[in-house]
Amino acid sequence: MNFPIAFHPIYKHPLPDGHRFPMVKYELLPQQLLLEGTANLTDFLSPVYYVVI
Repeated sequence: MNFPIAFHPIYKHPLPDGHRFPMVKYELLPQQLLLEGTANLTDFLSPVYYVVI
């Protein structure tokens, strides 16, 4: 891909069943991109935590 994809499991926010904004689709999206060959593991990046002193 031409741009990095930010993804990390901490981005998942639990919502009640039947909610009109299904978060599971965002959890499955990276898997689908890898499956169809649109993205490689190296295209994904995870957030970095910084401690400000």
